[in-house]
Amino acid sequence: KKEVEKPVIPKPEPLMVISPDVILSSGYIEQNVKKVGTLVSTPSGRTIIGEQDEVYIDVNRDVNVGDKFYTFKSYGVVEHPVTGEPLGELVEITGTIEVTGKEAGYIKARVVRSYSEIEIGSFLDDYYDVRPLEIMNERQSNLHGTVIAAKDLRYLSGKMDVVYIDRGVVDGLMPGDVLNIISSKGPERPIGKIRVISVRQNTAVALVDYCTEEIVRGDTF
Repeated sequence: KKEVEKPVIPKPEPLMVISPDVILSSGYIEQNVKKVGTLVSTPSGRTIIGEQDEVYIDVNRDVNVGDKFYTFKSYGVVEHPVTGEPLGELVEITGTIEVTGKEAGYIKARVVRSYSEIEIGSFLDDYYDVRPLEIMNERQSNLHGTVIAAKDLRYLSGKMDVVYIDRGVVDGLMPGDVLNIISSKGPERPIGKIRVISVRQNTAVALVDYCTEEIVRGDTF
């Protein structure tokens, strides 16, 4: 009996893929930021470092060749624009380094990825895997909250810029969720949409999908 060939059903393409580089370089706001070490100097004496540069680090535990760390800088504590409540430190992840050995009494490492300038004095966090975010369907969230900051603490944010909001895992927010932004200036009116790309306990990071005017700290959703 001849076997009937089953039709091949094409796999639906993701509507959007957010790369790990975008997720990492967007940073986050966290109450208790883990700092496992510091980037203390470089063999060359340079203070600004990029990919393939060598660095000396100080870590608060034993490390092995091949161990990786994220380098990051802190913009300090962000306060809620309405309540004044401290929400946590704004962190920007600047790169990834890998331990190569020991030299001059320091642990030596090499920069394997940089998202922006890496500076002497940068903090270190343990490396963790970040997978691409594949957004198959748009989930409109009914949560209400506030835009609390923008990347680099800039005042205005436009399309594809990064913003931080005061809702997170505890509120049921998930990566991929879409939120409508309401202007905090003048009559309350919709001015754009943001899409969540990473979520912490009480805060989240989102990209501006589109906006009819700049989104600012204090705008709501």
